[in-house]
Amino acid sequence: MSAHAPIDWNIPARRAGFPGFVDSLFGPGLTTAELILQLGAALALTAGAAVAIAVSDLGWGPWQVAVIVWLVFDITGGVVTNATSSAKRWWHRPERRRLANDLRWSLAHFYMPLLMWTAFPSTYDWVFFAGSWGYLLVGTMVLGSADVYLRRPLAFVFYLVALALGLYVFPSERGTEWFIPVFYMKHFISHLLPEEPYRPSGVSPPVST
Repeated sequence: MSAHAPIDWNIPARRAGFPGFVDSLFGPGLTTAELILQLGAALALTAGAAVAIAVSDLGWGPWQVAVIVWLVFDITGGVVTNATSSAKRWWHRPERRRLANDLRWSLAHFYMPLLMWTAFPSTYDWVFFAGSWGYLLVGTMVLGSADVYLRRPLAFVFYLVALALGLYVFPSERGTEWFIPVFYMKHFISHLLPEEPYRPSGVSPPVST
């Protein structure tokens, strides 16, 4: 197997109807292998979380279970999806490479720490909501303003600080310790880093649904 793979920034046209909606999320030209990987990982991890909740003595109510199961699916799926070459090419296309677009993305994800607050108000309060979302916005502004060649090391710096915040600053509810590290992995490591869109060498064709 060659150590080199073709790089292609040319984005295929979005398809019509529901396939076009899929393209808007995952990126036009999504391959079958990418689709299987991202959906398979999200579904498997969500199923694992559901089983863990069921066999653990957490004392959670229906709303708490629903929030955690949804967030596991949403965030873990986002981590894998935004790491694919098709998504990198789509979300970092030239006309979208502006700080305002990165900020809109991060602003729109306020609902994740907000759901944690609504599900576990005795642990995750408004201070947690403001602090976790605020740190995401600060990191987004710094990364979005930096030269591309510095984004990767800066993203890892912000992620290391996020791990420290999750361990020593932000509160933690038993069974939800994963939230902070995976939440920031989705944004700082997976979504905000522009990378070369490597393409398959005729092995995994684009999804045709």
